[in-house]
Amino acid sequence: MNNVASPALSRGVIARIQKVCSNPILSARKPEKAFIPPQGNMLRNPIDSMFAFMQLDLLGRIFDILVESDEIDNVIVSLPLDWLYDMEDGVLIKTIAHYLAGEGRARLHGKPLMVVWRQFIPPDDIRKTVTMLKDILLEAGIPVFEGLHRAIGSLSKLAEYSEFQKRISSKH
Repeated sequence: MNNVASPALSRGVIARIQKVCSNPILSARKPEKAFIPPQGNMLRNPIDSMFAFMQLDLLGRIFDILVESDEIDNVIVSLPLDWLYDMEDGVLIKTIAHYLAGEGRARLHGKPLMVVWRQFIPPDDIRKTVTMLKDILLEAGIPVFEGLHRAIGSLSKLAEYSEFQKRISSKH
């Protein structure tokens, strides 16, 4: 439960996840390294590519890699709403939400999926897309958090609870 992958994140955010959980970078010995999406900016991390949000078939391939890896227990997709909103006035965000709720979730074959969103520019237009995003994802049973720290905190508490349950059941 401690290994988290977060597609399309910068190296700085991945480093934060590593400190809180464990290493989300897939081993160099794994064959998945053969697929690095276009515009990936960290060659050690085959899942680091913002470009995958514009070509969802690439995100699907990334999910396929994550499913095959025994090093990944959870997937957190981080959506930079400011940047994505500018692409098509919010239409791309809706497309991504539907993809994650449907095909994306199915491609993960039961691996837990969470979505986090962030917004640095305050226009109300962007803020309105948050409601739409949450509605689509929550209806599909996908937890949605504002900010990575909340999702990581939630996973941390879930891991603690899981360990607690194991200790209790081993005593009986």
